[in-house]
Amino acid sequence: MTYWTGDNVISSNVDQVDISTGRQTALVHACSSPHKTTLLSLHNYWSWSYGLQAVKLAVELRDSNGVGLLTRELEIAPDGSVCVDVRDWLAGVGVVDFEGVAAFRIEEDGLNPENPVQLVADYLSGEEESTRSISSVHGQGAETTYLFSQRMHTARVHEDSEWSTQFVVLGHYMGKDQLLAKSLTVELFNSLGKSLAAQVSLPPRGGSRMYRVADVFENASEHLRGEAGHLKVTSPFKMHRLFYALEHRDSDITSVNHATVDHNHNYEEWSGIPTAAYAEMGCCPTVVAPVIIGGGLSSGVFLSNTAGPPAETRTFRIDVYPSEGADEPVVRREVTLTCGECLNVDFAEWLGVTDFVGQAVACIPWSDQTTAFPRQIDWLPFVRSGQHHSASTHVGSAAYNIQNRNEYFRPLGTRLFARMLCDSHVRSELILTYPTCGHDSDECSETQVQVFRKDGRSVEHSLSVPRNGCVQVDLLNAYEDVRSLLDGESSYTVRCQDRNVRLVGFHLTRVSGGPGIAMDHLVGG
Repeated sequence: MTYWTGDNVISSNVDQVDISTGRQTALVHACSSPHKTTLLSLHNYWSWSYGLQAVKLAVELRDSNGVGLLTRELEIAPDGSVCVDVRDWLAGVGVVDFEGVAAFRIEEDGLNPENPVQLVADYLSGEEESTRSISSVHGQGAETTYLFSQRMHTARVHEDSEWSTQFVVLGHYMGKDQLLAKSLTVELFNSLGKSLAAQVSLPPRGGSRMYRVADVFENASEHLRGEAGHLKVTSPFKMHRLFYALEHRDSDITSVNHATVDHNHNYEEWSGIPTAAYAEMGCCPTVVAPVIIGGGLSSGVFLSNTAGPPAETRTFRIDVYPSEGADEPVVRREVTLTCGECLNVDFAEWLGVTDFVGQAVACIPWSDQTTAFPRQIDWLPFVRSGQHHSASTHVGSAAYNIQNRNEYFRPLGTRLFARMLCDSHVRSELILTYPTCGHDSDECSETQVQVFRKDGRSVEHSLSVPRNGCVQVDLLNAYEDVRSLLDGESSYTVRCQDRNVRLVGFHLTRVSGGPGIAMDHLVGG
């Protein structure tokens, strides 16, 4: 039996995993300057998931060479949270300009060391509200001693007169054995699936290396032909997630995201899910995205054929449903992509409307001619605001709201959380989507939504989300007790639980008085 850790296949050999330490870690790209900073938000989900009370967590800021600049210990109340401003911390040790790593470590009995510390990093830049940029991504992976090669993919790349792309490789490897390769392999795919390859240096232990795509590939712009492409980076150690950022050349606008594990690579015992298992379930994995059109916002998805194994030409079916839900989609399209080929979808063009809120789902339909199905589909939903501001996240697929189980699929409820911002400059909204896979399920969810202050005090409400629909809500506007609870707070945590229905959640954060926007999906603890 294959042993899974997070979204990585390790091996059928469970002995590779040391479960005795009770230690969890995370490495996150962090930066600051007079005009930008990084906010690091941590919630004490350990009291929720592990039954712990107040926890102590060490945070170290390291430069790109892995040299520690400062270390602080944070004590977080049960169900509480903290929000660290990297620029403020560094000012205390006389550092102004910083590009490096924030390293997190917690040690408690009973913690699963294969799960990295879950957190959210917000990257803020610009001083004027009208041009202020915010972008967010959840934690980017833990320290590791594993030697096996891993490849990251689904990183969206733009290289043209307006946009450039950078990616950051973190020095996750902390083992004593010599790595089996001394460089990283980088592959740049254009929209037609044609690729270029190059080698770049490994990051230092515990540090980071930032690479600009145009520096790695001098002809990147000509290769991409003015359209979005995507990136693969192969490492001799477990990266878990690869941080990357799209940067507007004439402003401080940045849109960050992370790549995901390539399931085609280096997993000899994994050959795809047998069609018999799909037929038994009567469904297939589905990937979800929010659709928001109107009020100055538009949205879409970036879809690349990196689905596998097996790697082959794939036909994806994309359905769009309205927020109120429906048994049938308002739009259904089929898109065929060869290996490595990719596509940008603009939902306003597809729907032919200027005002719409709902969800889009994609799957690879089952076929009698298929011998095996890929484990997962990956795509990148995005929301645009104004002329240049854009927010993006990465979403992987699952079999949602099924009624039975086998080796590959199982019913699960909802157990998700996220940081939300609520000061005078930025405000977050909650989006909950209810995807299905063709099985019977409740007409509406009855999802418990808890809002927590930093000190752990909370209020709770029930939200009803329609099947194949979604709910978008500003919790401060919707509930007086939430507004009273959060008076004076600059951030809070939202937790969503549902025993019967599996939802996919997102947080959408907007800059007050400007088009700045950030988005990410909710995470589990």
